[in-house]
This record gives sequence, structure tokens and C-alpha cells, in this order.
Amino acid sequence: MVDGRWTMVDGRRAMVVIAALALLPAATLLSAAGCSSSSDPEVEGKLQAGEICKFAGKSSCGLDEIGDADAVLVCEVTEDAGRVWVLKTICPFGCADEKCLLPPPDVETDWRPPVDVVELVEDTGPVCEPDCKDRICGDDGCGGTCGQCPPDHKCIDGKECILFCEPKCAGKQCGPDTCGGSCGECPFGMKCDENGLCGCSPDCAGKECGPDGCGATCGDCPPGTDCSPFGLCESGCIPKCDGLQCGTDGCGSTCGNCAPGLYCSPDGLCTPQCYPNCTGKQCGSDGCFGVCGFCPCPDCLPTFIDCSAAGLCVQGLLSCLEIINCLNECPVEDAGCPTTCYLAASGKAQTLFNDVVDCIIEECGDAPTLECQDQALNGTCMDEWMACLNDI
Repeated sequence: MVDGRWTMVDGRRAMVVIAALALLPAATLLSAAGCSSSSDPEVEGKLQAGEICKFAGKSSCGLDEIGDADAVLVCEVTEDAGRVWVLKTICPFGCADEKCLLPPPDVETDWRPPVDVVELVEDTGPVCEPDCKDRICGDDGCGGTCGQCPPDHKCIDGKECILFCEPKCAGKQCGPDTCGGSCGECPFGMKCDENGLCGCSPDCAGKECGPDGCGATCGDCPPGTDCSPFGLCESGCIPKCDGLQCGTDGCGSTCGNCAPGLYCSPDGLCTPQCYPNCTGKQCGSDGCFGVCGFCPCPDCLPTFIDCSAAGLCVQGLLSCLEIINCLNECPVEDAGCPTTCYLAASGKAQTLFNDVVDCIIEECGDAPTLECQDQALNGTCMDEWMACLNDI
């Protein structure tokens, strides 16, 4: 029994099978979805009383029946003409936002736009009385207005319309609007020029050479040195990536990385075939879901030889792979050997090993057959098995 998780009488045979199983690479499925939308904008144009309209009850600015006076129109269903624009109010000084405009301050006239009175349903509360006494514009206190100022004017305390500052942002993306506001902010990495346009902002922080991100360079390297991918002038090695898509550039960097599902061939090309690589390695992963070998476990003692990250056998604590390798080496007559293998491993390795064992037990029961183990490790338990193999 190892930590109360595995019956070693049946489990030893199971672990021998685990160490010898072939690995199946996992497939990655990618999907993409797109969407589109459309709208049906209203037809723009100067409306005229008597013309056909779309939506009953809608108001709009337009012209009277003969087309020579601005007016407020409302869409109504009539007995004679059907659904048409009907004249609501003549606007001597123009119409905007479905309301008549007030006369300019320098024009004397007794004309005032009609005040909309809110019609209230019975038993909905006290009736709101619009208050436009001594007011020519602004709120009437009941959700309506006492009048609308001409364009470029602002209502002051409901008593006068005065000319106000008009922001000037035509043709500008950023910068001041000449009225104390802004015409916009530039995206990250760009700056606003004197014409109010967002331009490229060179980035040469910590760089001696190479592109500045705006079509220029951060400097040139002296003779005998080359500009590294990090923008530093370095001497000696010249990267060689001509005709290569991936792999080493010969100077400690790479010529690129392959897309998911592709692997770098020995010739530096991205292909769907995986190429195992065990050059200079005694153990650990071969890069293609296999291993380059196992380090020895003499007598399965707590002091043993472990596989380093570089693929070399060094002295250390057992990995998850080494637990399995150690179990394979245990003599049949040595009942304590499996426990020694387990206790000689690192905490991480023990956890990963337990995950594999628990998954197999959940799928196959306490006495799993070899066929059931094979199906579990290449199916439901694949993630746990791969995590154990990659613990090097």
C-alpha cells in the first residue's frame, strides 16, 4: 500500500504497464464565429405637410402644405389621405428638434412658440402647471420648454439667449477644442501633434539601435557589432535565419515559433510531423510526448539519480516518472521497495503520481485490468498521465 492509495499486489503489474504505454498526442480544436448586423436608417430630407409618413404619432420639422414656411409636423392617420404628415405649428423663425425656434435677440416680435401642456390621466396625481412667466426659453417645470434658442445660442436663466463658444474639432483627432474642452485622446503609443492629429510616438527606451516603431531607427551600431533583437549593439555572433521558419538562429535566440499543431523540423521548417530530439540528453522528454530514457535507481534508496531539466541524470529527489521507473525495478520479493520509491520522491511528484493512480482506480476499480488501464491512460486519464511524464 502506498499512502493508502494503491494495492501493490495488483498495482505493481499495473505500474509496469504504465511505464511501457505508448503516448497519444492530444488534438486541439479551434473554432471561429462571426456575426454581422445591419440597420435601417430613416430617409433624410425636407418633409412637407400632406406627404405620406411611416410612424403615427411621430413629430418632425418640415414645411407647410405649400412648402414655403417652416413648421412642426405630426404623423397622423386621416380619413381622406391615410397616414400623412399634418401641420401642427407654423414656425416663422425656423424649426429644430421638432420645436419652433425663438426669434433672434435683435428682432422685435410678439410671436412666441406655443407651450406644450402635459395631458394627465385621471387619478394620476396633481396636474403640473407649466411656468413660463417672464421666461422665453429653458425648462417649463413640467418636462417641457418655454422656448428654444437659435443655433449657437445658450439659454441663460430662461430670460435670454446668448451666443456661446462653439468647439472647433473639424479635421482634428485630439487636442484642445478652443472652448476649454478636448477633441479626443490618442491611442496608447501615439501622441497629438500641433495640427490635432494622432501620430506615431517613437519608442527607443533602453535601445541603442534598431527600429523606433515609427519608420526610423534608434541608432546605428559601430563596425564589428550587430544590433540584437532587443535593440542592443552586440559583437561576435551573427544570427543565421535565411530560409528558416523556426529553430535556433545560432546566436542563442530563435528564427521563429511554429503555430499550434505544427512542429519545427531539424531543417528549421514548420511541419505537422513531430521530430523527437534526444541529442545530448540521457533522460526526460524527447519533445514529442516520449522520453529520452530513465535514470537508474540503484536499490531504490532515498539517495538516487534524477533527471535534470537539461535531460541529464543527476542526484536528487525522484520525479513522477522516476517513481514509475523505480516501481519497475522493485524485486517481487521486496514488499517494502514500492513504499521506498514513493517516499523518495518530491512532494510534487507524489501528487502527480497520486493523480494518475486515483484516475485509473476511478475508471477501472481497485483491481484494474491491463486493457482498462491502457484505455484510461489514453483517454479519460490522458491529462494526468501527460503531467506525470512532463515532471522531469
